[in-house]
Amino acid sequence: MSGTKGLREWIAQRLTAVYMALYIILMFAYLASHPHLTYGVWRHLFHVFWVQSATIIFLVCLMWHAWIGLWTIFTDYVKVLWLRKVLEVIVLLALVFYLIWGIQVVWHIPMVWSF
Repeated sequence: MSGTKGLREWIAQRLTAVYMALYIILMFAYLASHPHLTYGVWRHLFHVFWVQSATIIFLVCLMWHAWIGLWTIFTDYVKVLWLRKVLEVIVLLALVFYLIWGIQVVWHIPMVWSF
């Protein structure tokens, strides 16, 4: 059954790409339909539950899509096993960090860290 793993990843990457493309098209359509967009209107948009939910799904898709792509690149081009694993851990930690940060921003959760 190991032969189906690549197919699942290929399908997952295509599905995430379709979702992200639709989300971006809808955001551009919203921007185009609001030529005099103010901060208040934009802020109100991202306080709507379905927009917040769609944005979180977008972030999850983005992270998943990026992980599959980078994992494939590392597998194909980094032949030293320990180096590939180190790079994978670094990328995975960064993606998890950015996902948590994105969730905090979208759901207006106070930051637990500051820079």
